Amino acid sequence: TERRAGGGGGADAGAAAAAAAATPPPPRPGRADSGLQPALTTAQPSPARPPTPLLPGPRPLLHPRPRSVLPQPLRLSPRPLPPPAMAGLSVSAVVAVTATATATAAHGEAAFNPQEKELADRFRRLYPAVDERETPLPRCWSPKDKYSYIGLSQNNLRVHYKGHGKTPKDAASVRATFPIPAACGIYYFEAKIVSKGRDGYMGIGLSAQGVNMNRLPGWDKHSYGYHGDDGHSFCSSGTGQPYGPTFTTGDVIGCCVNMINNTCFYTKNGHSLGIAFTDLPPNLYPTVGLQTPGEVIDANFGQHPFVFDIEDYMREWRTKTQTQIERFPAGDREGEWQTMIQKMVSTYLVHHGYCATAEAFARSTGQAFQEELASIKNRQRIQKLVLAGRMGEAIETTQQLYPGLLERKSNLLFMLK
Repeated sequence: TERRAGGGGGADAGAAAAAAAATPPPPRPGRADSGLQPALTTAQPSPARPPTPLLPGPRPLLHPRPRSVLPQPLRLSPRPLPPPAMAGLSVSAVVAVTATATATAAHGEAAFNPQEKELADRFRRLYPAVDERETPLPRCWSPKDKYSYIGLSQNNLRVHYKGHGKTPKDAASVRATFPIPAACGIYYFEAKIVSKGRDGYMGIGLSAQGVNMNRLPGWDKHSYGYHGDDGHSFCSSGTGQPYGPTFTTGDVIGCCVNMINNTCFYTKNGHSLGIAFTDLPPNLYPTVGLQTPGEVIDANFGQHPFVFDIEDYMREWRTKTQTQIERFPAGDREGEWQTMIQKMVSTYLVHHGYCATAEAFARSTGQAFQEELASIKNRQRIQKLVLAGRMGEAIETTQQLYPGLLERKSNLLFMLK
């Protein structure tokens, strides 16, 4: 082809060769057009088939291609909207569109899962101050943070006992995947007793990271539990206290942690049983424990509506907190709130040595500047010496700038030395 064309360039020759390779020859007489031709990838060709007579008819217009050059399926990848589609949008709208597209691409079908969306909406309504990118909420039991006698199923929401169950040493517990975020303010989860098993030795409660999982919740330090066989509450002790009724198959037990006053109360079938624990530490995990064969519990961390009206309880506490803030005494001598806030800002700036900012703020708010700039700079100078570890110079400078201070404040001099 190159010679007939008068010696075309290498690119033309390459293109012609590629076209020739991509276009198979027409079927020859004595051989049927049998569809796809096998790719020539082996050194030994396969034996030829016996010839089959051609059926009479017109010559086919399209010839089958070798497998290696069949058209590939179209693959679509998420791309940002083209500039014309972004033209009328504000910066915030563009960011929102891009974030949505990114989340959709990252999570795939999960982003459109109605159950996931419903759960996310419920969490936002219950815990609006929680940022799950920083502090994820508990959503299921942890397959890694459990005793070996605990079995998990149904997306790690169902807990069943698979041990011997002969003595208290056969008890087993499991913690949730994450601790309760402090930003919740009030947190709640429920556990349905699917089966009480042989004896109903079940505990529902809370525990800190590292607490022994070969025990029911409440038996060890930083562990708290409400037990179904006797209705007792266990607060970091093997000795329980009378608290509520027993619970068995079909009952729904709720556990509410109030981080505003560091208390915990339980519910049974939608009714509050009163405060069980006080002075709770932070970073507790939802925990359940089982001890005898046949015991099964299903957890609800918000995947379904709760039996107890926790939202009404949260509204009650929001109202109570707002009222407490509004009724807080401001103090008559300090004047109005605005003046108090301005004074707080001014003293903060002076204390930390932001001289120019403190002076400008005092002028803009009409406040008297109580301290001279020279004094602020002197204190800054001493502070830098102390932070640099140059204590001798700090003591000497303090004695020069503030004579008699270290003699009157002997404890300060001792600390510097």
